[in-house]
Amino acid sequence: MSSVSDGGQPELELSDDPYDGRRLETGSCPLLVTLARVGNHCVADPTPEEEACSSSSLVVGVAPDGRVSAIRKLGAGGFHPETAREALEAASELGKTVQAELARRLEEDERRRAEEDLCDLPSQEEGGFLA
Repeated sequence: MSSVSDGGQPELELSDDPYDGRRLETGSCPLLVTLARVGNHCVADPTPEEEACSSSSLVVGVAPDGRVSAIRKLGAGGFHPETAREALEAASELGKTVQAELARRLEEDERRRAEEDLCDLPSQEEGGFLA
């Protein structure tokens, strides 16, 4: 990926190769968890059908340590204070769990890629580097 300025107009060039780039550091980025209120209960990350049954939703930004960093209410309905408190606690726990699993899978993917890169190096018998 590169950015070129052509007479004041920025141009963005993207590579077709999915491995041509580097991973962004996401370790401290919040993860968004949506909780849709259906009756007196909340559904986490609802499907479109579940959202259609919901009167309101909370979109909660959750940091990797579980801290709530942002809240946005969507829809015409309201939240009872106790339901909102429970929803925020659930979002915090769910966000922490998903963040940990995401970090684990990203590390696993990087390790696999590094191993593949090492396996792609030609051996001396194949006439590789310094052969």
